[in-house]
Amino acid sequence: MSVETPAPPAVAAAANPAAANALPATPGREGTIPAWFEEQVRRSPDAVALTQVGGGLLTYAELDARANRFAHWLRAAGVRPGDTVGLHLSRSTECVAAMLGVLKAAAAYLPLEPHVHHARLVHCVQDAGAAVVVSADPATAANFGVRVLDVADGSVDRQPATAPDLVVRADDTVYVTYTSGSTGTPKGTLVPHRAVPGFFAGTDYAMWGPDSISLLHCALAWDGHLIDLYPALLTGGRVVVPAHDTGDPLATVRCAAEHGVTVMFLTTAAFNLLAHGDTGDVTAPRHLLFGGEAVSPQHTRQVARRHPGTRLVNCYGPSETTVFSTVRPVREADLADGRIPIGTPVGDRTVRVLDENLRPCPSGVTGELYVSGPALAHGYHHRPGLTARAFVPDPFSPLPGARMYRTGDLVRQLPDGAYEFIGRRDNQAKIRGRRVEPGEIEVTLAAHPDVTACAVTVWEPAAGDKRLAAHLATRDGTPADPAALRAFLADRLPAYLVPATFTTLPALPLTANGKLDRAALPVPHDDAPTAAEDLPPEPADPLRDLIGLTWAKLLGVEQVRGADNFAALGGHSLLAVRLVHVLRAALGVNVTLASLVGSRDLDHFTTAVRATIAAEGAEPDLPGLLERLSR
Repeated sequence: MSVETPAPPAVAAAANPAAANALPATPGREGTIPAWFEEQVRRSPDAVALTQVGGGLLTYAELDARANRFAHWLRAAGVRPGDTVGLHLSRSTECVAAMLGVLKAAAAYLPLEPHVHHARLVHCVQDAGAAVVVSADPATAANFGVRVLDVADGSVDRQPATAPDLVVRADDTVYVTYTSGSTGTPKGTLVPHRAVPGFFAGTDYAMWGPDSISLLHCALAWDGHLIDLYPALLTGGRVVVPAHDTGDPLATVRCAAEHGVTVMFLTTAAFNLLAHGDTGDVTAPRHLLFGGEAVSPQHTRQVARRHPGTRLVNCYGPSETTVFSTVRPVREADLADGRIPIGTPVGDRTVRVLDENLRPCPSGVTGELYVSGPALAHGYHHRPGLTARAFVPDPFSPLPGARMYRTGDLVRQLPDGAYEFIGRRDNQAKIRGRRVEPGEIEVTLAAHPDVTACAVTVWEPAAGDKRLAAHLATRDGTPADPAALRAFLADRLPAYLVPATFTTLPALPLTANGKLDRAALPVPHDDAPTAAEDLPPEPADPLRDLIGLTWAKLLGVEQVRGADNFAALGGHSLLAVRLVHVLRAALGVNVTLASLVGSRDLDHFTTAVRATIAAEGAEPDLPGLLERLSR
């Protein structure tokens, strides 16, 4: 693992990382993404900017020309400066060109990834007031309520390859990102050009430049895509676009290794997968950044041991402050101490720890973290009240109108100046890198006709494994059907907002003041109409028993039966990845994530695994594996 002193060879090889991360000067022009990119095009027109795995590549000059064509195409369709353009596109070189084209047209882009829950996309388009939507699937986008432009109809190709003559300003919006809302309605954050470069320009925690390679793998609908894309493209590096999203973070890391990726960001939950013994064959990039939720020192220690040539950097930052506010290259002392700080301010970000009266907290005293500087978003689209509560006047700045963003995160400053994350002031949480407002789920669940009251909390049955848990009361007091509730929510919310468990109570516990007493909620469990011990025993099947026991250990349940569904038992995407890797190592065959996701129950999945074993001619020692797993 890389430590601060001495630096590992991979880091020491960079003579001046801060210089490597410098943005090109743009004389006479404001600092904007198009201006920095166009200057980089002039510097290295023939360097490769984008590589599509399994496809072609684009040089800086070719990407610039394609983006210019997109900008003229959007202008011809009526897009004007300040408009918002929906991009209903999957990650691809064409999608990147469209992003840059929107910015060159002096507009902002609204990412609308096709795999995201459709009702949520419709809400985002209408709430953001998108002028048009660019789509590779116009039929699916037809009910967005705005004009849809078909990216594949050939009209982009007929546009000029020269840059449009438009003024783009540093305070113009780059993109709109929607996060979970406490009132049940997702809220859109408006991020300006000035907010983007500070998390990497002139920094030294990682290295971007002509020799750097990044992987565009983060979801476009959150600011992780900024890490994947702009540090490389604005400093002369190269971006690799995977052929498709497997949903498997370990496969993503393997893809990065195969294509020489040098710097990469993972959510903390995905990062934790690198710590498990069955994934030791994965080669991590030279600079591995991680963040999105509190980090486990145990997992970090294990990753450090497995990847000694990689510099690990813990990163922190809400989307309202654009990517990273603080960073911490992990030190040996952090691992020995058993806590990984979120670090110190990065780039042009300023952070302060304040008490309830906005007075600075002394070192070692817990307070709320506030962030100020160019990194701040404009606020929330059409939410002036919410914006005013979150973005407050900055009493420490001499600049008129300066603001601070109140993160809601409790931290304290350590003796070395770094900040340590303590927890949240409110009920908001991050699960597998996504911000979750339990209130949004509660509002939706309460709309079910059988639910009279409900509460959604974050449950952590094991370190680093956070799950959503729903507690509820029903009209007649009978246990709710978890499968029916999941189906109800899945029709209305993205998959990551559907709770893993549903616990029915006679009534929700209340405090003396009549408010919900979340601390008194019992340990989560799924109500089942029939207790497992009342069911007849199932016929012996060594393979199914092995897989079922593996499920039980990963999911923290006592027993798994043939008709049980992995997701219904609390399994989420990252646990699914762990499961298939455990089974691959045990059985010696290529158990796929798709076979698990596509299986309705344990019996169905067992059949798929059995077929894989037969196809690959494997002969696993099932009795021996069962005996070892049962110990």
